[in-house]
This record gives sequence, structure tokens and C-alpha cells, in this order.
Amino acid sequence: MRMLLLVLMAVFAVLPARAQPERGGFPRVDGPCGLEFPRDHGAHPAHRIEWWYYTGNLRGEDGYRYGFQLTFFRTRLAPPRDQARWPDPASAWRTQQLWLAHAAVSDIDNGRFVYAERTARGTLGLAGAEKAPNGVVLRLRDWQAVIGPTHQLTADGGEFSLDLTLTPAKPVVLHGNDGYSRKGSDPASASCYASFTRLEAAGTLRLDEREVTVRGLAWMDHEFSSQL
Repeated sequence: MRMLLLVLMAVFAVLPARAQPERGGFPRVDGPCGLEFPRDHGAHPAHRIEWWYYTGNLRGEDGYRYGFQLTFFRTRLAPPRDQARWPDPASAWRTQQLWLAHAAVSDIDNGRFVYAERTARGTLGLAGAEKAPNGVVLRLRDWQAVIGPTHQLTADGGEFSLDLTLTPAKPVVLHGNDGYSRKGSDPASASCYASFTRLEAAGTLRLDEREVTVRGLAWMDHEFSSQL
């Protein structure tokens, strides 16, 4: 969670003044979200911030304990109303969507922690969310999460990689009032927030040249808003 807050604070700090929420233009979250699935497992690109956050505890066939985390972040750099200001012809590189991802593995019994990060524009196939026959695909370069009847996670951070299948053991949970999760006194200081609170995990982890089959339990949060 500390990493998440640091990333969001950094993103908000560098955005131009015209993108600040108090200047308006971004959709508000100020009441029940009316979430429908599988549609709302995907991205909500008009909102300013969004993330899909996976964490889990695993045990390897080698008997060791492991932890993992894979998170995809999306942020919109300017309100939708500002799109009319873009000059023509638009460059294929131009986008208002910035994607970030963070992956980590804890080798608990051996006292080792490794992580990697990715950043890309949400254009030209570099990063984004799209519908697929098997669900919703979140992608940032070669990292991806496929959200369908199961959740398929793949990420290669160089000195480590993960390839996991997560199977929901409980249905999706809507936080607050039908997914409307209030954060402060202002009704718009809120997010749309859903979680899978019990995912049965199975797959492989690689640390350097050592690959191990693992099983365990995981959790997934998906949240979007236009306020910090």
C-alpha cells in the first residue's frame, strides 16, 4: 500500500494544473457505481486514476514460502473535455493515458525480495486494456493480466518471473454502497471499488535460474476514481 500511495502522489505531483481535479472536467464518483461484470473488470479511461492490485502468499513444491505482487496502474493526464484542444493531425504517439506496472516476489525463507517496474503510453499496443474472448486483458508491454473465469498473470522482471492462474473461490465483493467507497467528507472523495477476496493460486515462480511450482491464496483489488 505504501508503494501505491507513493506512485499516486508522484503522478499527481507532475500533472499540469489544467488536469487538477479541482479545475473540473473529470467524471465524479459521488454515488453508487452500478458496476456490472465482466464489463467493469476493464478500464474506465475517462476517470483520472485506476488500478488492479494482486497480492498473494504461496508455498512451493520445494517447501519454501513465497509472496508475490502484480499491479497495473492507469492515469489520465487531462480531462476528457480538453481533447478538443489537441491539434490535428494527431500523432499516433499522442495519448492521454499513462500506464505503470509493478511486480515483486518475496522469497521469505531465504530472506530475499526482488521487484521490477514498467511504464508506457497507452497507445500503439504498448499498454492498455481490451476485451478478449476469454475476458479482459490488461497489458503493459510483455506483462499482462487476463481477467475472466480465472485470472491469468504473467510478468518477467529479469531476475524473476511469475506465471500464475488465480481461480475465484468467492464471488466479487463490492465495497461500501454498491461499490461506492467513500474516502472523506466530500461525497466525491470516493472511488468505485471491487475485490476478489479469495483467489486460489497455482503456477510457477522463477528466481534467477531456479523455477518452482507454487500454490496458495491471493487477493485482487480494482479501484477507480478522479480524486486522490
